[in-house]
Amino acid sequence: MIDPTRCNAQNTTGCRHRAPEVPIPAGALAADPAVHTTYVATSATAVAMINTNDCNAHHPAGCSAIPPTHIVGTNPSAIAVDRRTHTVYVANFGSGMTPGPGTVSVFNDRTCNAIHQTGCATVSTLQVPGGNPVDIAVNPVTDTIYVATITDSGPNLVSVFNGATCNATDAIGCDQTPASLQVGDSGGAFSASAMSIAVNKATNTLYATNVVLANPFVGNSVFVLNAATCDATDRTGCGQTPATVTLASNPPVGSNPFGIAVDQATDTIYTANIADGEHPGTVSVINGATCNGQDTSGCGQTPAAAPAGFGANGIAIDHRSHRVYVTNIQDTSVSVIDGAACNGQHTSGCSRTPPKIAVGDYPGSIAVDPKVGTAYVSTADGVSVIPLTR
Repeated sequence: MIDPTRCNAQNTTGCRHRAPEVPIPAGALAADPAVHTTYVATSATAVAMINTNDCNAHHPAGCSAIPPTHIVGTNPSAIAVDRRTHTVYVANFGSGMTPGPGTVSVFNDRTCNAIHQTGCATVSTLQVPGGNPVDIAVNPVTDTIYVATITDSGPNLVSVFNGATCNATDAIGCDQTPASLQVGDSGGAFSASAMSIAVNKATNTLYATNVVLANPFVGNSVFVLNAATCDATDRTGCGQTPATVTLASNPPVGSNPFGIAVDQATDTIYTANIADGEHPGTVSVINGATCNGQDTSGCGQTPAAAPAGFGANGIAIDHRSHRVYVTNIQDTSVSVIDGAACNGQHTSGCSRTPPKIAVGDYPGSIAVDPKVGTAYVSTADGVSVIPLTR
Protein backbone atom coordinates (compact mmCIF):
# COMPACT_ATOMS: atom_id res chain seq x y z
CA MET A 1 0.00 0.00 0.00
CA ILE A 2 1.29 3.44 -0.95
CA ASP A 3 0.28 6.66 0.77
CA PRO A 4 -0.11 9.05 -2.22
CA THR A 5 -0.11 12.10 0.05
CA ARG A 6 3.50 11.36 1.07
CA CYS A 7 4.77 9.67 -2.08
CA ASN A 8 4.03 11.70 -5.20
CA ALA A 9 5.78 13.86 -7.78
CA GLN A 10 6.11 16.78 -5.39
CA ASN A 11 6.52 14.99 -2.05
CA THR A 12 8.67 11.86 -1.81
CA THR A 13 9.09 11.73 1.99
CA GLY A 14 6.92 8.61 2.19
CA CYS A 15 8.53 6.81 -0.75
CA ARG A 16 11.08 4.05 -0.32
CA HIS A 17 14.57 5.51 -0.53
CA ARG A 18 17.33 3.00 -1.15
CA ALA A 19 20.72 3.42 0.38
CA PRO A 20 23.75 4.44 -1.72
CA GLU A 21 25.57 1.49 -3.28
CA VAL A 22 29.02 0.45 -4.44
CA PRO A 23 28.31 -0.94 -7.94
CA ILE A 24 30.14 -4.29 -7.72
CA PRO A 25 29.05 -7.94 -7.45
CA ALA A 26 29.01 -8.63 -3.72
CA GLY A 27 29.07 -11.64 -1.41
CA ALA A 28 30.63 -12.11 2.01
CA LEU A 29 32.32 -9.08 3.55
CA ALA A 30 34.26 -7.91 6.60
CA ALA A 31 35.22 -4.44 7.79
CA ASP A 32 38.76 -3.61 8.91
CA PRO A 33 38.68 -0.08 10.42
CA ALA A 34 42.42 -0.14 11.16
CA VAL A 35 43.21 0.13 7.44
CA HIS A 36 40.02 1.96 6.36
CA THR A 37 38.90 -1.01 4.27
CA THR A 38 35.89 -3.25 3.84
CA TYR A 39 36.84 -6.49 2.09
CA VAL A 40 34.12 -7.91 -0.19
CA ALA A 41 33.97 -11.23 -2.04
CA THR A 42 33.27 -9.93 -5.53
CA SER A 43 33.99 -12.74 -8.00
CA ALA A 44 34.91 -16.41 -8.21
CA THR A 45 38.54 -15.57 -7.46
CA ALA A 46 38.77 -12.11 -5.92
CA VAL A 47 37.87 -9.76 -3.08
CA ALA A 48 37.25 -6.07 -3.60
CA MET A 49 38.61 -3.49 -1.14
CA ILE A 50 36.33 -0.52 -0.43
CA ASN A 51 37.97 2.62 0.96
CA THR A 52 35.74 3.41 3.95
CA ASN A 53 37.14 6.94 4.27
CA ASP A 54 35.87 7.77 0.78
CA CYS A 55 32.73 5.60 0.83
CA ASN A 56 30.58 5.63 3.93
CA ALA A 57 27.07 6.61 4.97
CA HIS A 58 28.14 10.18 5.72
CA HIS A 59 30.27 10.56 2.61
CA PRO A 60 28.65 8.47 -0.15
CA ALA A 61 30.19 10.41 -3.05
CA GLY A 62 33.14 8.03 -3.26
CA CYS A 63 30.94 4.93 -3.41
CA SER A 64 30.54 5.22 -7.18
CA ALA A 65 34.23 4.44 -7.72
CA ILE A 66 35.13 0.84 -8.56
CA PRO A 67 37.40 -0.43 -5.75
CA PRO A 68 40.65 -2.33 -6.32
CA THR A 69 40.53 -6.12 -6.13
CA HIS A 70 42.81 -8.85 -4.80
CA ILE A 71 43.09 -12.42 -6.08
CA VAL A 72 42.30 -15.15 -3.54
CA GLY A 73 41.14 -18.78 -3.78
CA THR A 74 38.17 -20.24 -5.65
CA ASN A 75 34.73 -18.93 -4.69
CA PRO A 76 35.44 -16.86 -1.55
CA SER A 77 32.59 -17.50 0.88
CA ALA A 78 33.54 -15.74 4.15
CA ILE A 79 36.08 -13.24 5.46
CA ALA A 80 37.53 -12.61 8.93
CA VAL A 81 40.17 -10.18 10.19
CA ASP A 82 42.57 -10.77 13.08
CA ARG A 83 43.35 -7.19 14.06
CA ARG A 84 46.05 -8.26 16.51
CA THR A 85 48.20 -9.87 13.81
CA HIS A 86 46.90 -7.63 10.98
CA THR A 87 45.81 -10.71 9.06
CA VAL A 88 42.91 -11.18 6.66
CA TYR A 89 41.61 -14.75 6.35
CA VAL A 90 39.37 -15.52 3.36
CA ALA A 91 37.54 -18.86 3.39
CA ASN A 92 37.19 -20.20 -0.15
CA PHE A 93 34.35 -22.63 -0.85
CA GLY A 94 36.20 -24.31 -3.71
CA SER A 95 34.62 -25.74 -6.83
CA GLY A 96 30.89 -25.16 -7.00
CA MET A 97 30.41 -28.51 -8.71
CA THR A 98 32.00 -31.10 -6.39
CA PRO A 99 32.48 -31.61 -2.64
CA GLY A 100 35.72 -30.14 -1.18
CA PRO A 101 38.45 -29.47 -0.67
CA GLY A 102 38.40 -25.80 0.17
CA THR A 103 41.10 -23.34 1.22
CA VAL A 104 41.74 -20.24 3.31
CA SER A 105 43.71 -17.37 1.74
CA VAL A 106 45.95 -15.48 4.20
CA PHE A 107 47.38 -12.00 3.64
CA ASN A 108 48.58 -8.84 5.38
CA ASP A 109 46.01 -6.06 5.83
CA ARG A 110 48.72 -3.38 6.22
CA THR A 111 50.12 -3.98 2.74
CA CYS A 112 46.97 -5.14 0.97
CA ASN A 113 44.01 -2.85 1.50
CA ALA A 114 41.96 -0.19 -0.27
CA ILE A 115 44.77 2.35 -0.08
CA HIS A 116 47.92 0.23 -0.46
CA GLN A 117 48.26 -2.90 -2.59
CA THR A 118 52.05 -3.36 -2.46
CA GLY A 119 51.74 -6.66 -0.58
CA CYS A 120 48.76 -8.16 -2.37
CA ALA A 121 50.97 -10.55 -4.32
CA THR A 122 51.99 -12.28 -1.09
CA VAL A 123 49.26 -14.77 -0.19
CA SER A 124 49.59 -17.91 1.92
CA THR A 125 47.09 -20.78 1.81
CA LEU A 126 45.59 -23.13 4.36
CA GLN A 127 44.08 -26.37 3.05
CA VAL A 128 40.65 -27.25 4.46
CA PRO A 129 40.07 -31.01 4.22
CA GLY A 130 36.78 -32.83 4.48
CA GLY A 131 34.43 -30.36 2.82
CA ASN A 132 33.71 -26.84 1.64
CA PRO A 133 34.23 -23.74 3.82
CA VAL A 134 31.18 -21.49 4.27
CA ASP A 135 32.12 -19.34 7.28
CA ILE A 136 35.18 -18.34 9.31
CA ALA A 137 35.84 -16.88 12.76
CA VAL A 138 39.01 -15.93 14.62
CA ASN A 139 39.83 -15.94 18.33
CA PRO A 140 42.81 -13.56 18.61
CA VAL A 141 43.33 -14.44 22.28
CA THR A 142 44.17 -18.08 21.50
CA ASP A 143 45.44 -17.47 17.94
CA THR A 144 42.85 -19.90 16.62
CA ILE A 145 41.07 -19.89 13.26
CA TYR A 146 37.76 -21.74 13.03
CA VAL A 147 36.37 -22.63 9.58
CA ALA A 148 32.77 -23.85 9.22
CA THR A 149 32.94 -26.66 6.67
CA ILE A 150 29.95 -28.39 5.06
CA THR A 151 30.26 -32.02 4.01
CA ASP A 152 28.28 -34.35 1.73
CA SER A 153 27.38 -36.96 4.36
CA GLY A 154 27.10 -37.28 8.14
CA PRO A 155 27.78 -34.27 10.37
CA ASN A 156 29.33 -31.03 9.19
CA LEU A 157 32.73 -29.93 10.52
CA VAL A 158 34.51 -26.99 12.05
CA SER A 159 38.19 -27.06 11.02
CA VAL A 160 40.53 -25.70 13.71
CA PHE A 161 43.82 -24.03 12.67
CA ASN A 162 46.74 -22.51 14.57
CA GLY A 163 46.93 -18.85 13.55
CA ALA A 164 50.19 -18.25 15.43
CA THR A 165 52.10 -20.07 12.67
CA CYS A 166 49.99 -18.94 9.72
CA ASN A 167 49.33 -15.22 9.62
CA ALA A 168 50.37 -12.01 7.87
CA THR A 169 54.03 -12.28 8.84
CA ASP A 170 54.57 -15.98 9.58
CA ALA A 171 53.67 -18.64 7.01
CA ILE A 172 55.75 -21.46 8.43
CA GLY A 173 52.69 -23.39 9.60
CA CYS A 174 50.36 -22.77 6.70
CA ASP A 175 50.80 -26.38 5.57
CA GLN A 176 49.32 -27.67 8.85
CA THR A 177 46.57 -30.30 9.10
CA PRO A 178 43.71 -28.92 11.18
CA ALA A 179 41.81 -30.56 14.00
CA SER A 180 38.07 -30.80 13.45
CA LEU A 181 34.84 -30.63 15.43
CA GLN A 182 31.68 -32.41 14.31
CA VAL A 183 28.60 -30.20 14.28
CA GLY A 184 25.05 -30.62 13.04
CA ASP A 185 23.94 -32.43 9.90
CA SER A 186 25.09 -32.21 6.29
CA GLY A 187 21.70 -33.17 4.90
CA GLY A 188 23.28 -36.15 3.17
CA ALA A 189 24.26 -34.35 -0.02
CA PHE A 190 26.78 -31.83 -1.32
CA SER A 191 25.70 -28.24 -0.57
CA ALA A 192 22.51 -29.42 1.15
CA SER A 193 23.16 -27.46 4.34
CA ALA A 194 24.26 -24.08 5.66
CA MET A 195 26.45 -23.16 8.66
CA SER A 196 27.52 -20.04 10.52
CA ILE A 197 29.89 -19.65 13.48
CA ALA A 198 30.86 -17.00 16.03
CA VAL A 199 33.36 -16.87 18.91
CA ASN A 200 33.04 -15.29 22.33
CA LYS A 201 36.69 -14.81 23.22
CA ALA A 202 35.84 -13.81 26.83
CA THR A 203 34.34 -17.24 27.60
CA ASN A 204 36.36 -19.05 24.91
CA THR A 205 33.19 -20.48 23.44
CA LEU A 206 32.36 -21.32 19.84
CA TYR A 207 28.71 -21.04 18.76
CA ALA A 208 27.44 -22.61 15.53
CA THR A 209 24.22 -22.78 13.54
CA ASN A 210 23.31 -25.51 11.06
CA VAL A 211 20.30 -25.69 8.72
CA VAL A 212 19.52 -28.44 6.22
CA LEU A 213 18.27 -26.83 3.01
CA ALA A 214 15.36 -29.20 2.46
CA ASN A 215 11.80 -28.20 1.61
CA PRO A 216 10.96 -26.92 4.17
CA PHE A 217 14.28 -26.04 5.85
CA VAL A 218 15.27 -28.26 8.79
CA GLY A 219 17.19 -26.99 11.79
CA ASN A 220 16.22 -25.19 14.96
CA SER A 221 19.34 -25.35 17.13
CA VAL A 222 22.44 -23.45 18.15
CA PHE A 223 25.45 -25.60 19.05
CA VAL A 224 27.70 -24.60 21.96
CA LEU A 225 31.31 -25.82 22.00
CA ASN A 226 34.07 -25.48 24.57
CA ALA A 227 36.88 -23.90 22.55
CA ALA A 228 39.29 -24.04 25.51
CA THR A 229 39.84 -27.74 24.79
CA CYS A 230 39.81 -27.42 21.01
CA ASP A 231 41.96 -24.56 19.84
CA ALA A 232 45.35 -23.81 18.32
CA THR A 233 47.34 -25.67 20.98
CA ASP A 234 44.89 -27.93 22.83
CA ARG A 235 43.02 -30.57 20.82
CA THR A 236 42.00 -32.84 23.68
CA GLY A 237 38.35 -31.79 23.45
CA CYS A 238 37.88 -31.72 19.70
CA GLY A 239 35.81 -34.91 19.91
CA GLN A 240 33.28 -33.31 22.24
CA THR A 241 29.52 -33.52 21.80
CA PRO A 242 28.30 -29.91 21.77
CA ALA A 243 25.60 -28.58 24.05
CA THR A 244 22.46 -27.49 22.21
CA VAL A 245 20.10 -24.53 22.47
CA THR A 246 16.66 -25.17 20.96
CA LEU A 247 14.99 -22.06 19.57
CA ALA A 248 11.29 -21.23 19.77
CA SER A 249 9.39 -22.81 16.88
CA ASN A 250 5.67 -23.00 17.60
CA PRO A 251 4.60 -21.16 15.54
CA PRO A 252 7.91 -21.15 13.61
CA VAL A 253 9.06 -17.85 15.06
CA GLY A 254 12.59 -18.87 15.82
CA SER A 255 13.28 -21.60 13.35
CA ASN A 256 16.18 -21.99 10.93
CA PRO A 257 18.98 -19.84 12.39
CA PHE A 258 21.28 -18.63 9.61
CA GLY A 259 23.53 -15.79 10.77
CA ILE A 260 25.03 -15.63 14.26
CA ALA A 261 26.90 -12.91 16.16
CA VAL A 262 28.16 -12.31 19.71
CA ASP A 263 28.04 -9.15 21.80
CA GLN A 264 30.83 -9.86 24.25
CA ALA A 265 30.04 -6.89 26.52
CA THR A 266 26.51 -8.13 27.28
CA ASP A 267 27.46 -11.82 26.89
CA THR A 268 24.66 -12.29 24.38
CA ILE A 269 24.46 -14.47 21.29
CA TYR A 270 22.07 -13.33 18.56
CA THR A 271 20.87 -15.49 15.66
CA ALA A 272 19.04 -14.36 12.51
CA ASN A 273 16.23 -16.86 11.94
CA ILE A 274 14.96 -17.14 8.38
CA ALA A 275 11.93 -19.33 9.32
CA ASP A 276 12.04 -21.15 5.97
CA GLY A 277 11.46 -17.83 4.23
CA GLU A 278 7.73 -18.49 4.60
CA HIS A 279 7.15 -16.80 7.96
CA PRO A 280 8.22 -13.50 9.56
CA GLY A 281 11.86 -13.68 10.58
CA THR A 282 13.11 -13.26 14.13
CA VAL A 283 16.27 -12.86 16.16
CA SER A 284 16.89 -15.28 19.02
CA VAL A 285 18.59 -13.83 22.11
CA ILE A 286 20.74 -16.34 24.03
CA ASN A 287 22.19 -15.63 27.48
CA GLY A 288 25.86 -16.51 27.15
CA ALA A 289 26.45 -16.13 30.90
CA THR A 290 24.66 -19.43 31.53
CA CYS A 291 25.22 -21.06 28.16
CA ASN A 292 28.88 -21.25 27.23
CA GLY A 293 31.74 -23.72 26.94
CA GLN A 294 32.26 -23.93 30.71
CA ASP A 295 28.69 -23.47 31.97
CA THR A 296 25.82 -25.05 30.02
CA SER A 297 23.23 -24.81 32.79
CA GLY A 298 21.11 -22.32 30.85
CA CYS A 299 21.39 -23.91 27.42
CA GLY A 300 18.17 -25.89 27.93
CA GLN A 301 16.07 -22.74 28.29
CA THR A 302 14.21 -21.42 25.25
CA PRO A 303 15.75 -18.01 24.50
CA ALA A 304 13.83 -14.80 24.01
CA ALA A 305 13.10 -13.66 20.46
CA ALA A 306 12.86 -10.25 18.82
CA PRO A 307 10.96 -9.57 15.58
CA ALA A 308 12.86 -8.98 12.36
CA GLY A 309 11.88 -8.68 8.69
CA PHE A 310 10.92 -11.36 6.22
CA GLY A 311 13.82 -13.68 5.42
CA ALA A 312 16.21 -12.70 8.24
CA ASN A 313 19.63 -14.15 7.41
CA GLY A 314 22.71 -11.96 8.01
CA ILE A 315 23.58 -10.32 11.33
CA ALA A 316 26.21 -7.95 12.77
CA ILE A 317 26.61 -5.91 15.96
CA ASP A 318 27.82 -2.38 16.59
CA HIS A 319 29.68 -3.02 19.85
CA ARG A 320 29.76 0.67 20.74
CA SER A 321 25.98 1.13 20.80
CA HIS A 322 24.94 -2.55 21.12
CA ARG A 323 22.68 -2.13 18.09
CA VAL A 324 22.02 -5.41 16.27
CA TYR A 325 21.70 -5.19 12.46
CA VAL A 326 19.79 -7.95 10.64
CA THR A 327 19.48 -8.31 6.86
CA ASN A 328 16.08 -9.36 5.55
CA ILE A 329 16.42 -11.00 2.16
CA GLN A 330 12.76 -10.78 1.15
CA ASP A 331 12.10 -7.37 2.70
CA THR A 332 15.17 -5.88 0.98
CA SER A 333 15.87 -4.20 4.30
CA VAL A 334 17.95 -4.17 7.46
CA SER A 335 16.22 -4.36 10.86
CA VAL A 336 17.87 -2.46 13.72
CA ILE A 337 17.38 -3.96 17.20
CA ASP A 338 18.33 -2.10 20.38
CA GLY A 339 20.61 -4.62 22.05
CA ALA A 340 20.88 -2.45 25.18
CA ALA A 341 17.21 -3.24 25.86
CA CYS A 342 17.20 -6.71 24.33
CA ASN A 343 20.01 -8.99 25.47
CA GLY A 344 20.67 -12.11 27.49
CA GLN A 345 20.21 -10.34 30.82
CA HIS A 346 17.49 -7.85 29.88
CA THR A 347 14.75 -8.88 27.45
CA SER A 348 12.17 -6.16 28.17
CA GLY A 349 12.86 -4.46 24.83
CA CYS A 350 12.82 -7.60 22.70
CA SER A 351 9.12 -7.34 21.83
CA ARG A 352 9.47 -3.94 20.17
CA THR A 353 9.13 -3.87 16.39
CA PRO A 354 12.50 -2.60 15.18
CA PRO A 355 12.87 0.09 12.52
CA LYS A 356 14.01 -1.01 9.07
CA ILE A 357 16.39 0.61 6.58
CA ALA A 358 15.87 0.07 2.85
CA VAL A 359 18.80 -1.49 0.96
CA GLY A 360 19.36 -3.23 -2.38
CA ASP A 361 17.75 -6.49 -3.50
CA TYR A 362 18.45 -9.75 -1.66
CA PRO A 363 20.64 -8.44 1.19
CA GLY A 364 22.90 -11.06 2.78
CA SER A 365 26.21 -10.50 4.55
CA ILE A 366 26.64 -7.38 6.68
CA ALA A 367 29.61 -5.76 8.44
CA VAL A 368 29.76 -2.66 10.63
CA ASP A 369 32.51 -0.07 10.86
CA PRO A 370 31.86 2.14 13.92
CA LYS A 371 34.86 4.31 13.03
CA VAL A 372 32.96 5.77 10.06
CA GLY A 373 29.48 5.12 11.50
CA THR A 374 28.51 2.81 8.65
CA ALA A 375 27.19 -0.67 7.94
CA TYR A 376 28.10 -2.31 4.63
CA VAL A 377 25.54 -4.75 3.21
CA SER A 378 26.09 -7.14 0.30
CA THR A 379 23.11 -7.23 -2.07
CA ALA A 380 22.30 -8.43 -5.56
CA ASP A 381 22.89 -4.84 -6.75
CA GLY A 382 26.20 -4.15 -5.01
CA VAL A 383 27.20 -3.08 -1.50
CA SER A 384 24.59 -0.89 0.21
CA VAL A 385 25.99 1.74 2.57
CA ILE A 386 23.77 2.66 5.56
CA PRO A 387 24.34 4.77 8.67
CA LEU A 388 24.72 3.23 12.11
CA THR A 389 22.06 4.50 14.50
CA ARG A 390 22.69 5.73 18.04
